[in-house]
Amino acid sequence: LAGGQGTRLGSSAPKGMYDIGLPSGKSLFRLQGEKIRALERVAGANAGAVPWYVMTSDATDAATRAYFAAERYFGLREDQVIFFEQAVAPAFLDGGAVALESKGRVAVAPNGNGGVYGALESSGALADMRRRGVKHVYQYCVDNALVKVGDPEFVGLCALRGADCASKVVPKSHAHEKVGVLALRGGKPQVVEYSEIDAATAERVDGDGRLVFSASHICVNYFSASFLERCASELAERMPLHVARKKIPHVDGAGVSVSPTAPNGVKLELFIFDTFPFAQTFS
Repeated sequence: LAGGQGTRLGSSAPKGMYDIGLPSGKSLFRLQGEKIRALERVAGANAGAVPWYVMTSDATDAATRAYFAAERYFGLREDQVIFFEQAVAPAFLDGGAVALESKGRVAVAPNGNGGVYGALESSGALADMRRRGVKHVYQYCVDNALVKVGDPEFVGLCALRGADCASKVVPKSHAHEKVGVLALRGGKPQVVEYSEIDAATAERVDGDGRLVFSASHICVNYFSASFLERCASELAERMPLHVARKKIPHVDGAGVSVSPTAPNGVKLELFIFDTFPFAQTFS
């Protein structure tokens, strides 16, 4: 998932192009691309055997494609890298008015990481997976510098268990860390946002003194190709929209640009984990 810009990192470029300060100067995209090539070598597979599906956004698509081309796809084959663009949703100002980017143009924003399902379908990326015979999909976010891309142990375990879907988790650093946790709700796997957990529940511990709700969802997930197809064809339209308070640059009624210093509206987002409860087998 690579639709975000590096605004919080002080860069307007796509996050994947960011130099995280390694002695090598390698960007996140290069680190991950080289890991895919290494995975092919370790597996004894032919070059190009592991396709890389890169979700961009309107703000990052052109720059991302140009960067990959300039960097010669980090040693990968050009035809094993498939770009697809996520959709957008309108932004709203406090009070309910639709935000305008300019007079006559609605302000929009990427529709969240849950937009991946519809984007895979509408772009033809799912059809490409079918053509290649892809059975297992490893998903991660581009700004995870430590991600073990295509982790063979994780994917292998999921395949062995016949899982529809699975998630990697890490322990919370403390009870009130602002991160969603993987839990069972009504017997179904679900990620519960930190804002939905009251203080007493967040601080609950077991008999060994460990947090009961400590499994942080880090957005590293596995999907079987068949479940991903179902997500795109059946579940995407049933996913709820989540409201995120944001600073929304816009123009006012007189056409004057407004650059807010505090949240002044909302963006609507889909979350990738809202399909988890529909998995028949979750690991």
